[in-house]
Amino acid sequence: MEILDYFVRITGLKNRNYAARLLRQHGKTIYVGKKNYLKADIAKKGKRPGRKKKFGEEELKLLKKVWEIENYMCGKRLKANFK
Repeated sequence: MEILDYFVRITGLKNRNYAARLLRQHGKTIYVGKKNYLKADIAKKGKRPGRKKKFGEEELKLLKKVWEIENYMCGKRLKANFK
């Protein structure tokens, strides 16, 4: 238990069960399907894909200009204003 307490303290993790799972799975290979596999490593944290952009550069400039003209109103009212 001392090792787990130390690990939780130095990593700043809030959940002891999650910390224990990370330590148990370190270095293991987990197969997903026939060809794909995941290698568990605590040092590497997976990067999540960001949200896809709805507007291009030109549209964003135009939208900011309209937002400024409308005195920086909130998004809900601004959206209703376009209809």
